[in-house]
Amino acid sequence: MIKILNVDGITCGHYVDTIKEALGIIVEVSRVDVDIYRQKQVIVEFDEKLTKVEDLINKIEQAGFEVRM
Repeated sequence: MIKILNVDGITCGHYVDTIKEALGIIVEVSRVDVDIYRQKQVIVEFDEKLTKVEDLINKIEQAGFEVRM
């Protein structure tokens, strides 16, 4: 499954790396792309049978960002 999350506070490449690292510890996540210049979106590809969207949101928020639905 691919989910697009709107994330506030992404202003530089360091924050992109922080988000990718936070989501990368979830084994079921296979891909993370971050658009910081236009939409401030995080695109996550993951196995929806093994993890929930809420898990992804929690990891991003634990890293210090706010996810808007």
